[in-house]
Amino acid sequence: MDFLTALGVPCAIAVAATPASNASAGAARATVRDDLATTLGIAAAPLFYHELILERAIPQYGPGHRALLGEIDARVAQHPGFALAGNAYRGLGVGDTVRDALAIARSLR
Repeated sequence: MDFLTALGVPCAIAVAATPASNASAGAARATVRDDLATTLGIAAAPLFYHELILERAIPQYGPGHRALLGEIDARVAQHPGFALAGNAYRGLGVGDTVRDALAIARSLR
């Protein structure tokens, strides 16, 4: 077993899934496995996986997201030099995530 296989590789794939597109979890999983084999040489079957297919939608923050974000920010503030960034926090789009990451990077200087 090579190092990357033993370590585990988290993967995400975005597929425009609509009822008419015939997108399936199995097809997405096969695409990810093919890409891992081609790019990283990992051909081993995954030990586990989790799929979430969103039809006609982008993820939405749930009720109470702002309050939860306030709690997370308060806890993170207790650890100087530590920060969290990503679309789970302050914006789902790539632009939102980049803007947030740049602001965090500036604050850590």
